[in-house]
Amino acid sequence: MPRLLVFSIFLVVFGYSSFAQTNNNSPYSYYGLGETGGLDHATLGAIGNNRLTAFDSTILNFYNPSSYNTLAKGVPLVSFGISSRLSNFTQEATKEFSSVTALHHFALAFPIHKHIGLAFGVKPYTRKGYRFSSKEPLQSDSIEYGYEGTGGANEVFVGLSADILSLRSIRWAIGVNTGYIFGATSNIRTASIVGESSGGYEKRSIQVNSFHYSLGTYINYNLNETHQLKFAGTFEPVQYLNTDYEETVFYANSITGNPNFFDTLTNLTSAGTFTLAPKYGIGLCYIVNFGAESTQNKRKSQLATHFNFSATDWSQYKDPYDGGNQLMSTSSINFGVQFIPETDVKNAQNAKFYDKLRYRAGVYNYTLPFEFGGEQLNDFGTTFGVGLPITIGNAVSSVDFGLSYGLRGVQDESVLKENYYGVNVGITISPDKADRWFRKRKLN
Repeated sequence: MPRLLVFSIFLVVFGYSSFAQTNNNSPYSYYGLGETGGLDHATLGAIGNNRLTAFDSTILNFYNPSSYNTLAKGVPLVSFGISSRLSNFTQEATKEFSSVTALHHFALAFPIHKHIGLAFGVKPYTRKGYRFSSKEPLQSDSIEYGYEGTGGANEVFVGLSADILSLRSIRWAIGVNTGYIFGATSNIRTASIVGESSGGYEKRSIQVNSFHYSLGTYINYNLNETHQLKFAGTFEPVQYLNTDYEETVFYANSITGNPNFFDTLTNLTSAGTFTLAPKYGIGLCYIVNFGAESTQNKRKSQLATHFNFSATDWSQYKDPYDGGNQLMSTSSINFGVQFIPETDVKNAQNAKFYDKLRYRAGVYNYTLPFEFGGEQLNDFGTTFGVGLPITIGNAVSSVDFGLSYGLRGVQDESVLKENYYGVNVGITISPDKADRWFRKRKLN
């Protein structure tokens, strides 16, 4: 069995246990099944979170399922990443620090034909995680309210991509990811008189088990040996997630979270269906290859510029357990660049260390589906990163690092703001020449 396959099986087991943890620290994850963002892909995040157009034979991009057939023949890729987010929350004079570290994804992709690629893996779908409290004064005392959210949903997916058109100067491919979303989230609310241990305890839990899919496409056009254009698009139509809901209200002599001390007041269970908001994205990438026209053994560099736009129509989103929740439609603009001093694998083996690195930077601007005082929340950030290729034979594995800095909120000082730093690490493993997959063997 190839060494890469053994390592892949180990990572699947490790990844499943890591995804089972609570991995978020955002009060914005209170709504529905939780927050879909918050942690970034090390490679794509460093290029301004451009998820549509950033792919080649060395990058496994599961955000655009049409990209799997760009992998080199017989060279699969194993990709996994770990992401951290350090957040400073402020609201008027109140300040709080929070951090989270979690496994971002695990995925494996490989070509099964010259024009067809396959991928599968597991990735987080939503995360819920918050904890805060408030007090309301009474005549001689006060009531303390506590709020806590935990859990999340993950997606196991299988993706397939294939060429529709493949010529010398143009290539058009389409792809689809089909997945199964599973997981559970909980919102907990407590109320007790300060100085006393008795009070009320309410828990609302949602468990999701449902199928999900997304579509993607790209067109790669070689203008000449030096210049290249790439157009890409993704689409997720309206979909429905089947869920089970349980709402329980207790009275307790001790607000400890232990149900053995509770007197149950109500216990309701029901089944419902979430209607997901449709979203689409379009992207453009312009690539310039310096030195590509030369036949001499000179340095061949590459500069890639990415621009992506995406939008989500939250007016079609429906939460069966929170009918009064009104969300606003959102959009995102992403811009990023990647510079590779040396793209030729043979030349890179003898190049200087800083010539082997892949340099990345970008900016992004998101609108969030929430508003306060008539002003929609905004998320603006900048990103930086480097990729270190590890060349073995003619295969290129890599270790990638990404940093981000951003701010979420509005101008009003009375509204919660989040100032955050992201630290992301990704590892992509590719087999060496002696360990190639799907290669015909000959007996002497």
